[in-house]
Parts: sequence; structure tokens; C-alpha cells
Amino acid sequence: MKEVSITFIEIEKWVNENKNEIIGSKIKKVKQKENIFDFQLYKRRNFHLIVFLPYFLFLRKGGVRVEKPTNFSLQLRKILENEEILDIFPKEFERIVIIQTKNYRIIIELFSEGNIIVEKDKILAAYIQREWKDREVFVGKEYKFPPSRNLLKLNFLNILSEINKFEKNIASFIASEFGLGSYYSNKILSELKIENKSCKEISSGELDFIIRKVNEIRESKNYCVVENNIIIVDSFSKKEFEKINDAFEHVYNILIKRKEKKREEEIKRKIERIEEEKGRKKGEIVKEINDISRKIEILEKNSYELQKIIERIKELRAVKIEWQDLKNIVKKEFRNLKEINENNGKFKVEIDGVEIELFFIKNIKEQLSEFYEKRKKLREKLNKLEELKIEIETKEKEKIEEKEEKKWYEKFRWFISSDGYLVLAGKDAETNEILIKKYSRDYDYVLHVDIHGSPFVLVRNDKKSEVPLQTLYEAAQFAACYSKAWQIGVNVIDVYCVRPYQLKKDNLPKGSFFVEGKRIWFEKVKLRLSIGVIIENDKLTIRAAPPVALRKQTQYIITLVPGRRNATELAKEVKAHFISIVPFEFKKLVEEIREEEISRLIPYGTGELVKL
Repeated sequence: MKEVSITFIEIEKWVNENKNEIIGSKIKKVKQKENIFDFQLYKRRNFHLIVFLPYFLFLRKGGVRVEKPTNFSLQLRKILENEEILDIFPKEFERIVIIQTKNYRIIIELFSEGNIIVEKDKILAAYIQREWKDREVFVGKEYKFPPSRNLLKLNFLNILSEINKFEKNIASFIASEFGLGSYYSNKILSELKIENKSCKEISSGELDFIIRKVNEIRESKNYCVVENNIIIVDSFSKKEFEKINDAFEHVYNILIKRKEKKREEEIKRKIERIEEEKGRKKGEIVKEINDISRKIEILEKNSYELQKIIERIKELRAVKIEWQDLKNIVKKEFRNLKEINENNGKFKVEIDGVEIELFFIKNIKEQLSEFYEKRKKLREKLNKLEELKIEIETKEKEKIEEKEEKKWYEKFRWFISSDGYLVLAGKDAETNEILIKKYSRDYDYVLHVDIHGSPFVLVRNDKKSEVPLQTLYEAAQFAACYSKAWQIGVNVIDVYCVRPYQLKKDNLPKGSFFVEGKRIWFEKVKLRLSIGVIIENDKLTIRAAPPVALRKQTQYIITLVPGRRNATELAKEVKAHFISIVPFEFKKLVEEIREEEISRLIPYGTGELVKL
């Protein structure tokens, strides 16, 4: 069974729903992660067109993060960078979307394996290049659409004629020859109130009803529903998504999670195999360590007698006595001696039931050191074996994580104010410097605490109008919370506000500026910082912001003030609090949050929880 089932109807609906947003945008970048393509578009703002081959495409704010660009994505980027999109439209009755740019045509095929082709008279780039029965797709060749089999293109009499030739039942005919799939086929027949009879038994009146029903579905503006990953747009089911774009993204998230789960199961099986092998090797190493430890114990206890054996062999060798005579003499003198091997320079003794092989060309102290070193290396090997599972698990999980591309502002501390403004704060001297020099504009606002050890906080005024006082107060709170005032333990502090052009450098150290001109003061700003979980599109993010700002985005928050409890302890309590208050279906997502993610948000690693 296919993971996703869609028809040309859903593709048509999606294009009609999103074409106005896409037309007029410019292609900035193209990225690829396996069968997922990310076209970064710009039109007043950045947004992303995600093409998920061979299923569907959708728009979203964030892109897909990739470790390394593929050759094909670099090829697309080279051709399409800064191309303006003039039009986007579906090929009628087909799961094909065509994007017309100023100079090129991008063809997205959403059937079979899926494909992305760029052409201008000839094919310039193609994700999959091969020959099929009816056509070929190769760079340098002319692009041809696959032969269309959809009978909806025909007139009524021709369709009726084709139905009479069809050997199977009417449900199969609607599903395959009209390209509607089993879902629409069954629903239409249900409304027609006829059994799934032979095509030859269908009357012209029944066919007329079927065709009218198909056109109603195509032209309707009903809501989108997802049932078992079958995406449908019709009037038969309950409302679930107002936009088909949201439905596509919802199913995308389901499939990515399913892929991650499958990969996690593979990792689990791999870890189990490693654990089994590790257990066997561990047993061998432990036995070897115990054997060496026992020998070391015997050597330490009997080192004097063993050194005498070595000295006696040296004496007899010095007078050039025959080896057989030497062996007989030494064995008579030392009852623990079992044999002497002149070929490898070793002798063997048995003490307390343990056989030990030693060199007669080295003294006992030197050989004891070698035994110690061997035991040390075995213990190190044992420790590495213990770490192996954790190392593999970490590496494998890093590979499968589906991460959205980081926004430029995520290198800073940030939040969205209650009035919708982006507010950024430096994390250290370097990011303070970058924030002011690279990202501030004359019409923005900068806030700073009247204390040594404060971040610069920037309010991005994209509207180029007067910023509401509430937003500036929230920015002041943010600056206060991440300043030394929190570490000292004060509850209120004064914060000033200036424009970026008032900040001057004049050879001051990195991250430092002095202010020219008048300052706006916010007196006795309360140090209050909330941490909250934000749930969007089945994804969960954790964020820190002033209480009023965060309450605009989520009801699941908890607030901190300066205090002496450490961040590790607080993070556990914060996580437990969120698990207890989020809806049941999101509890697992909260459980997966690492406590370190929470503790990183707590200023200076200390604080106290409060109820507001």
C-alpha cells in the first residue's frame, strides 16, 4: 500500500490556493535532502517551497537543513538563482506542476518515482534521467510530457464508448481511467446509490452524474481532510484543514516521523547486536584482565626467587655451557621452573597452579612494568567498549533528525514581542558586536541595562514606524534578565533605550559601545523570564521570553525570577510541569525535550520558579 494517496484534484487545489503567493517571488537557493527539495523563495519575506517527491509540494516558513549540498541541488542553484517566478499551473488532469520563470520552465512530476526537470527548449537538468516505454528524459534532449490516459479529456460520447470497452467494474474505471483513486470512486458510487457493477451496465444518465460529480469536486471550495494519509478535498468528510497546504505539511510531518521511527528501530537492532558482541568481548577482556592481575600478584610475591632464576641463567650462559646442561642445572636448583626456551629467550614457571612465561634476558622489575601496562591497556579497551553504544546511538540519531534550516537570527537570543516585533539579544561580546554592526538599522531600537555585564538588545522595526511601548518594555525585561543583575539577585533595575546611530565605537573593546545623545529610560524593570512550549504543525519548540510576550504565543508557560536554585534542578521541574499541563497527544513530544535545552535558557544557570 502506498504511503500517500493523492490525485490531480489535490494538486490543482494546492496550486490555486498558493499561486498568488508564489508568483512574483524569486528563487534564492535550492537544497536537496534525498527525495525532498527545498526552494527558498523571496517576496517581501523569505519562505520555502518544499517538493516532496513523488507525493506533493507545500509552502512553509522554514527550510530543510542539509549537511552538504548535492550535485543536483548545486546544478539547480546555478541555473535558477534569482530567477523570478512568472506563473505556476498544473497540467490538466495530471499530477504535474509547471513553474514558469523569466528564463526557464521547471516541471515537477508527482507520480511514479517523481522528478524535477528544468528546461529551455532542451532539458538543462533532470533529477532522474532514463528512458521509458513512451518517452525519454535526458539532459540535452527535448522534454516530452508522459502520454495522458485520463479519459476526462474526452467528450461524453467517447467516454461512454470507452466505458463499454472496459472489462472491469465501474469503480476500477473511475479510479484508474479518470485518475481519481479508490476514495473518490467509492464516494461517487455511494452518492449515485448504485452497486459496483460492470462498466457495460452503466447508463448514459449514470455516466453524466459521475462526470458532473467529478467536476463539482474539482470546482468546490470545501475543506481538506486527511484520512490514513489519503489527502482529499470533498464534501463527504468532516472538516480538518482549511488549507490543503496545511494538510500536505501535516502528512509530510507524519511521514518524516515514520521514517525517523523506522531508522530508530534499525538503530535499536544495531545497538542490540553491538551489545551482544560487546558482552562477548567484555567477557574475554575481563577474563584476560583477571589472568594478568593474578600473574602480577604472583610476580610481586615471588619477584626475588624469579630474579634469581634470571641471574643463574645469565651466569651459566656467560661460561658458555651447553643449553641442555644449563637446563638440567637450573631445573634442579629451582623446583618451580618448568622449561627454558633458548629460541625465544623465555622460561616458564608454575606457581600456585598458574603458569607464567617470562624473558630471561630482562629483569623482573622491567617485566612487571610490562604486565602493568598490558593490564592498563585492557582496562582502557574495556572503557571504550562501554562508551561504544552511546557513541553510535548519538551519531545515528544525529543522522536521522529532520531539522529545519536555522534562521539568521537564531544565533542570538530572541523572541517575538506581544506586538509581533522580532527582538534579539547578544550572547557574548562577539554576538553583541555582530548584532549592532551587522543587523541594526537606524530606525530600529537598542536597549541596554545600566550595569556592567549586559547584552545589547535590538528591536527590529521592519514596519519603520513608532514601536509600541509594550514591546520596548518587553525588550527591556529581556535585557535585564540576561544581564549581571540576574546573577547578583536583584529584582528590578533601570534599562535605557537608544537608536543604533547613537552608538559609537572609538576603539572600545569588542562588544562595547558608548552612547551619544538622549536616552529613554525604563525605571525599575522587573526581572521576570518565562519559559514555554509552543506547539505548531505537530512540532514542539521551547522558548524563553518576557511573560506577556510568551503568553501571546502559548498557554503552556512557567516563569522564573532570580534565585539560588541551579539550572539542572530547575530544568527537571520545568519539564515535569509541562508534561503535566500539555494535552495528552503532545506529552511524548515534551518527554523527548532534553533538560539541557531548558537549562540553557536559564540566565547564569540559577533562578527560582514563581506563580504569576
